[in-house]
Amino acid sequence: MDIPACHLREIVGAPLDMFRNVFKVSIVSALILLQSYLLYPVLPIYITSRGITGSEYGSLKAFAVVSYMLTLIPLCTIADIYGRRKMLYVMLLLLALIRVSYIYASCYEHFLLISIARGVCSSAIMLILTAILMDVSPKKKRGQAKGLATMTMI
Repeated sequence: MDIPACHLREIVGAPLDMFRNVFKVSIVSALILLQSYLLYPVLPIYITSRGITGSEYGSLKAFAVVSYMLTLIPLCTIADIYGRRKMLYVMLLLLALIRVSYIYASCYEHFLLISIARGVCSSAIMLILTAILMDVSPKKKRGQAKGLATMTMI
């Protein structure tokens, strides 16, 4: 039995399109997390070599988490107003600049500003990626798409 191409797309195309879109978002997420995973093991050693104590490093992490949580809703609103993809590109660029700025930090206050900025950028990037993922996924398959994307982050 020969199936016309238009019907074949209805049968097979939707899951493949969803998989392609999920794959694109997952690759961006994986690259962001890869650079984080490469930086995080070295970061405490680098920061303590710059004269920051262990407890100060812990407070830097805490400030990053607090800035992440406090900026979730405002940044999503801004992304909805100005466009998610534009804001994603801006935040990815800022995150790259923030990673480079560790080289120039020399005191606790510099590291504090970097940690807060990193928390803000991270919250924007992860939420925008999640929103884009939900936009490109069919309504009935959004849970499956989120699960596939989350698997790439582990």
